[in-house]
Amino acid sequence: MLKMGYPVLCNASSKIPLFGEIFADIGDEQNIAESLSTFAAHMRNVLVALEKATDSDLVLLDELGTGTDPTEGGALGVAILEELSNRGVLSLVTTHLAEIKFHALKHPKMKVASVEFDTEQMAPTYRIRLGVPAGAHAIDTARSLGFPHRIVEKAESLIDPSVKNLWETIQELQKRLSNVEELHRKLKEKEQEITVQLQEIEKMKEELKQEGIKRVDHELSEMVNAIENYRKKLHMMVEASAKASLEEQKKQISELVKMEKKLEADRKSVESLKLLEAEPLRVGDYVKIKGSAAIGEVIDVDEEKATVQFDVRRVRIPLYELTKVSSTPGESRATLRVKVPSKSSFKTRLDVRGKTVEEAWQEIDAFLDELVLTGINRAEIIHGKGSGRLARGIWERLRRDSRIKSFRLGTPQEGGTGVTVVEL
Repeated sequence: MLKMGYPVLCNASSKIPLFGEIFADIGDEQNIAESLSTFAAHMRNVLVALEKATDSDLVLLDELGTGTDPTEGGALGVAILEELSNRGVLSLVTTHLAEIKFHALKHPKMKVASVEFDTEQMAPTYRIRLGVPAGAHAIDTARSLGFPHRIVEKAESLIDPSVKNLWETIQELQKRLSNVEELHRKLKEKEQEITVQLQEIEKMKEELKQEGIKRVDHELSEMVNAIENYRKKLHMMVEASAKASLEEQKKQISELVKMEKKLEADRKSVESLKLLEAEPLRVGDYVKIKGSAAIGEVIDVDEEKATVQFDVRRVRIPLYELTKVSSTPGESRATLRVKVPSKSSFKTRLDVRGKTVEEAWQEIDAFLDELVLTGINRAEIIHGKGSGRLARGIWERLRRDSRIKSFRLGTPQEGGTGVTVVEL
């Protein structure tokens, strides 16, 4: 089947050799015209195999040693197996003769196997038992067919007690092996069930984790919007202080402070959840900051943060902000040669007024990269007041940027609601 290209039913790790020749002796080829008995017909086929078979061939022999006296047939069968084994010929042989079975059982280069037989149902189960020779079932079969009781008992009394005990031992061994295999099958099924359950639990954990991040992020978004509304109200109240009482202003400011405190607490919750998603890093790994193209080498790492060397700049960064990259040391050195502006020459204010959200964010993204590389952790983004659309678009991006620790509207001295102050 294999040589013809047909699919073969076997284990994925199985290996099937391609034989040069296949010699077979199967079936009953007795021929009265040629004065050949069953035994002689078998032996003629076996002789061809003995004359021509090499270690690249396969020999198939069915019912070796039958058709003649069991003692002589068994002895001849053992001699034939020894010859084939010594020449390294792969052979598959079936037999009912005990002498051949037990010889193969003790031989270091031979393996025995049998088809399991259910003595209660008096029928084969068609399961292969490796390492166990088949028992003798002639008397049991005669009894099940209704042979007279006296004949069956007489036959049992004529069997050598030592041989009888041996077959009984083999049958007991087969039963125990069957029980062990059944137990193994059940344990395997249980193992598969547990594996599926563990996979489902991991999936549920992942879904709950993602759901937790989404929920907290949604709450953060709502709180930021609420704080923005309170700031607008406060700004309007400052401009129209004559119409608002001092008590009302104090109340609004108190509520605003509470909201900011809850916002910071929820931000920490999000950071804890993000840490669960962080890739495991080791000293010597090459990484880049999410949202950035700069690549650096991890020189120190703990449970929450890693110290990363970017060319001449060393930065301490939360693990969830880093992504591991594949790079050889030589390639990494070339990649790390980025231009790093000095703190003294770097401006910490960026003006994006008059731009769309997309245009503004392109400049802000590059601006934040430079802040990271220079080690500056505070800067201001000027977006103006206007309709507030540009500011809201920038805040939405900042909330999801792993480089940002926090951000807020500017104080009156910093530019008021037309400026956002970011902390990295």
